[in-house]
Amino acid sequence: MKKVLVTGGTGLVGKALEAIIKKEGPTDEEWYFAGSKDADLTNLAATQSLFAKEKPTHVIHLAAMVGGLFHNMNNNLDFLRNNLLINLSLYLTHLLSLDFLCSACTNAVH
Repeated sequence: MKKVLVTGGTGLVGKALEAIIKKEGPTDEEWYFAGSKDADLTNLAATQSLFAKEKPTHVIHLAAMVGGLFHNMNNNLDFLRNNLLINLSLYLTHLLSLDFLCSACTNAVH
């Protein structure tokens, strides 16, 4: 059975995806929508711990540090660093354990 982990699962796109999955009805997949309270994805050990706990076969990666235009402009190094760390943690964990990783990105993360 496929187990799909959605990072950023409590964000705008993650919640919309969750609503669609619920509306479509039961599938042969198990879905877990993870938010920032589930793991600090900038931390490789925390990311690997989440994956060890949930044991996903597939990941839809929607998580990112976002904060609006002016917050982004005033903290662009933090946004870049944290989003690079999130993506690197997911990628390195993917190499160890996943069948599939789909990563979506918004222009609000740069």
